[in-house]
Amino acid sequence: MEEDYGLLRRALDVYERAVKSVPPSEKLSIYEIYIDRAESLGFEKVRQIYEQAIESGLPDGDLKTLCMRFADKEGSVGEIDRARGLYMYASKFADPQSDSNFWKKCTNFEIVHGNEDTFREMLRIARFLSACSQRSNRDPLLILSDLIVTLTS
Repeated sequence: MEEDYGLLRRALDVYERAVKSVPPSEKLSIYEIYIDRAESLGFEKVRQIYEQAIESGLPDGDLKTLCMRFADKEGSVGEIDRARGLYMYASKFADPQSDSNFWKKCTNFEIVHGNEDTFREMLRIARFLSACSQRSNRDPLLILSDLIVTLTS
């Protein structure tokens, strides 16, 4: 109703309050509407909302979905490194054994925007996550921290 008869900014304030009050399982759908409505205010506003959503406590599957959409947006405005970072972040929620759609999207992204080194790095992360999921029931965050140590050393 606020969108029909009020100001867009007031409508966005309603969405802002809504995402803070709904349970985590419903946040993604509210964020999707919120982001869609904010498009007319420019990409910086959309980026702020995506960043807020990532930090909001979404369930892992929803967070992965949101990161993939955000990466698509970043890529569409030429922010390739930011998009790659989002795919890297989302990869911890995507088992290479069972989430082939995510890894196909990462592969296509690197084919189009990457180089041999970035493609190799993406494959290395996928192999690492695959090996970890086969090895044990370790906490994925511990596995990811091991990966970060490996990558930065």
